[in-house]
Amino acid sequence: MKKIYLTLAKILAKESVFRASKRNIKVPFISRDYTKVSALSSNLLPGIFFLLFASVHSILIISVTVEELPSILLPTLFMVAYFNLIQMLSFSSIFFGDELFEPVKIMPLNSKDIVKTYFVAYLLYWGGASTIMLFLPQFLIGAIFRLDALPFLIAFLYSSVAVMSSSILVAVYIGTYTEVFRKNILMNILSAIGWLILISSYYLMSYIPAIANYGKMIPREYMSFIALIPFIGPLYIGLYPLESIISIILTGVLVYSVYFKTYNCVETVIAGTRISHLPFLARRIEERKIKYRRLSRHLSLVRKDFKLILREPRRLSGILYLLLFPIFFIGFRTVDENMIFIFLSFVGSIIGISSTTWIYLEGEGAKVLYYLPLKRTDIYIAKILDSLVVLFFAVIFFVFLEIIGFATMSLYGIAAMVSNFTLLSTTTLAIIIANLPEHPSSWTESSINRFAIILLEILLTIGSMAIPIVFSLLYGIIVATIASIIMGVIGAIISFLYVDAKNNYLLIRLKIVLISLINPLCLNFFTLSSTSSIGISTLLAISSIVV
Repeated sequence: MKKIYLTLAKILAKESVFRASKRNIKVPFISRDYTKVSALSSNLLPGIFFLLFASVHSILIISVTVEELPSILLPTLFMVAYFNLIQMLSFSSIFFGDELFEPVKIMPLNSKDIVKTYFVAYLLYWGGASTIMLFLPQFLIGAIFRLDALPFLIAFLYSSVAVMSSSILVAVYIGTYTEVFRKNILMNILSAIGWLILISSYYLMSYIPAIANYGKMIPREYMSFIALIPFIGPLYIGLYPLESIISIILTGVLVYSVYFKTYNCVETVIAGTRISHLPFLARRIEERKIKYRRLSRHLSLVRKDFKLILREPRRLSGILYLLLFPIFFIGFRTVDENMIFIFLSFVGSIIGISSTTWIYLEGEGAKVLYYLPLKRTDIYIAKILDSLVVLFFAVIFFVFLEIIGFATMSLYGIAAMVSNFTLLSTTTLAIIIANLPEHPSSWTESSINRFAIILLEILLTIGSMAIPIVFSLLYGIIVATIASIIMGVIGAIISFLYVDAKNNYLLIRLKIVLISLINPLCLNFFTLSSTSSIGISTLLAISSIVV
């Protein structure tokens, strides 16, 4: 029977890798070639990486005092939780999203056997077992060289196993929860926020060294309360024995509770029946009367898109992530107007890139659009409206940051942000929509040349940022804002014509010519010399060639 588990687990892992490659999902440390999936290849590379970290970290365990050990061991728990969440969430989203368990259900296996196979597939063939190398070497090295710290190390091993188990179970629960409550908007929003926190935590990992010093910032009289916290408290077993024992018990209870809840949820999805003890599933749902609403074709498409995005937490989190992305690089409370202007221009470009999500959101449902009385320009306008809603909330978000004192806003900067967003979103959407298949087909990342789109987005971002940077530094923010607006308006007009045009290359050239001719007039109006305006227009034309 054990051999069947291993064989099925390997088949499921290979199929998951194949589905991930088709959907352009990149899984850390896992080969994109499903034929090369094995227990050794999936765990070897991450295992070596984790072993290097553990070996270096073990030096600190040997050198510090007993009182400093908890703060030294704590970052390892964060890393164990982070990597298991990342790996298991990717596996769960594919396993349950594509219903890979359906073919297994026809075999003489009950749901418990399928659940066991699922966990074996993750641990052996998806790199799950490699995270053991984060804490096991530290425990062994510490036990050999620090016998006086043995109680701390045993508690550390217990906490590490508990964190590893809990993070895996929580990731599974999120994956199954998304499938069970796919039409529950509130739960999907919460799931998207969870994905957003998880993705953002990649940048927070750079602050792990600071976590090791957290004990120095906490007053001594409060340390006993820290020892009561589950998962963390056991590390203080040698300093606060009573509180740590309570924490050990609470940790065990929490792990068992998460296991029980997750196991039932997974069994529910796999069995295809809903468990009666879930109160929101057991209640009676009243029939709703059919309501008809007359909306324009564009608003109807927008309404449909937002319904879809609220059912796709991963894509929703991707859009939200692009709003937060710039903050990880610039703590932008500054009085330099040029920096504010350039930064907000960059934000506009980043948000503009997110507009491609609205195309890929259609997926298999895009086939229906081919049979509706819709032109490509109708779809294009709807996707632009989707992106404008995101931009609206982005402006509100940054104004809120201004109010709370985290950021400094600028009216010119917001204008440049809108202009860059317009240029990036309209151009990218126009090129993608114009080159989508003519016959009914799904719209996914694999529908078009993904490399070409990424290259296009990079070039567009560089081109759109060249104007704010050069103009603001040489001629001031007002001129830079006007130049950005000109580029945005011309780009939007030509991109709209591009979608259904018969001669797309002619329109691209027209766009370059218009930018080159109009900008000298505008810049001369603002008292720049003819030589300067011609030079600047040349720069505009070059930057727009990529469009």
